Amino acid sequence: QTLEELTDLMDPTQSYGNYRQKLHDVDPPCVPFLGTYLTDITFIEDGNPDWIQGLINYRKRELVYSVIREIQQYQQQSYTDDFVNIAHFLTELASNDEEKLYELSLIREPRGASLDQLL
Repeated sequence: QTLEELTDLMDPTQSYGNYRQKLHDVDPPCVPFLGTYLTDITFIEDGNPDWIQGLINYRKRELVYSVIREIQQYQQQSYTDDFVNIAHFLTELASNDEEKLYELSLIREPRGASLDQLL
């Protein structure tokens, strides 16, 4: 996807409405962006009193639960074996140590080099 398409998808107007619609159209498994859910919980917590006339505000708790339940629905589906194999491959990739990576970074971007020299 292009940057423009992703920008449109993650547009924060209407509480990330484009993203939420796309997410509901996707067949699990998937990994949702948790920031939208954390924002929802924050608004529920900040916008609703804990107590109403000396009683626990159960409606507030129901709202928080509904957000948590939506997150949990994405944890119910397992990934296929193909995905597990890919994840295993990625976690087992050989990696360079920090010193080697630092040396490579100095070759690519020497200290004191101007932007023109780097381009």
